[in-house]
Amino acid sequence: MRFIGLLFLFFLSYCVEAQSKNDSLVKLLDKIDGRERVDVLNQLSWTLKSSYPEEAIQYGTESLQLSKQIDYNIGTAKGFYHLSVIYSIRSNIDFSDSLAKKAEEFYRIEEDMLGVGRSWNVLGINYRKRANYGEALKYLQKALAVFESFNDTNIIIKGKSNIATVYYYMGNYDSALVTHLNTIEYAKRLNDLDLMYNEKFNV
Repeated sequence: MRFIGLLFLFFLSYCVEAQSKNDSLVKLLDKIDGRERVDVLNQLSWTLKSSYPEEAIQYGTESLQLSKQIDYNIGTAKGFYHLSVIYSIRSNIDFSDSLAKKAEEFYRIEEDMLGVGRSWNVLGINYRKRANYGEALKYLQKALAVFESFNDTNIIIKGKSNIATVYYYMGNYDSALVTHLNTIEYAKRLNDLDLMYNEKFNV
């Protein structure tokens, strides 16, 4: 019981800190313009995507409009990517796909392959939601190859976890188990207890 109480206090503290940060970013919008404003709008869009999706969409849309006006391609790419994730969460899969493909297009202009990989990851998740597991694996494995080329352990873990989920839905439980166990090893390298426990729960 004491552990649950401590966990609740930790979660409450995290929420208060996150809200305070978001409030600071909103106030900052009154003082900035140009690329800096696009970056802050994108940051708000991302951090609010789960808790306040409607606000996140508004910030993401404004970010897109401004970044296009000032020819800020990486800002445009991030705007499309963030919105693709939000609409995927809201199960508007077709629209999410179109946004992810636009994100990929602008990431390619900037030669940002990590961004391209993230866009493929969204497409893979969307195919999984459609139960088109073959296409889901194709995109998720392409994304994982990009993540691994950057040796970004955090995003590699997420990529592997997405692939394990697809294997599970396919009924390929052996591959799902092996992939989850491999993901746990990556989480240990980061000493990330949340990721470790999440993957152990999945196993």
